[in-house]
Amino acid sequence: MYKQFAITIAVSVVLSGIVALTLTPALCAVLLRPVPEGAPASTGGVASAFNRIFDRFNRGFRAVTERYLGAAARVIDRPRTFFAAFAVAVALLFVLVRSVRPASFPARTKGTSAC
Repeated sequence: MYKQFAITIAVSVVLSGIVALTLTPALCAVLLRPVPEGAPASTGGVASAFNRIFDRFNRGFRAVTERYLGAAARVIDRPRTFFAAFAVAVALLFVLVRSVRPASFPARTKGTSAC
């Protein structure tokens, strides 16, 4: 069963990679095509609704990007604080891994294989 699952995951990763490297850039090129200068703005009801939705999304995305950049700048400005927090997180992870009972994992007996 583990081998079948591993094969399924491997095939899905390969297919995902093919889609990401071939189809996604082509679709982005079609969707993000720049509007030529002097082109009439679409004023239809559906186009206007989409423009409002996209404008709202762009404003929200810009706000999230600016907050992320601000947080990244604060981390860069205080490397000791960041590394101390990282060390605390790693220590907590170590404590949590050590506190999980071995009975929580499937037992493997000698002479049996997992597959």
